[in-house]
Amino acid sequence: MIKILKAAYTNWKNEREYRLAVKETIRELSRLTNHELWDIGLARGDIWSVAHDSHTRPKKVEVEDIQINANIKGWV
Repeated sequence: MIKILKAAYTNWKNEREYRLAVKETIRELSRLTNHELWDIGLARGDIWSVAHDSHTRPKKVEVEDIQINANIKGWV
């Protein structure tokens, strides 16, 4: 049970960090003017795909990958 909860929390945390990084990239690129975007070779419509492609989506952590500290195994 602990492994399932730890895997779920780890997956949630990793996905949240990924989404925050993508959101920040979108926000920063959206602040640029059309001229500034054109200078770096982007159109305003490219912002979403560039933001998602620039960050690697985290791998899902499987329950089998989780290791529990042996000292707390019989705690419950």
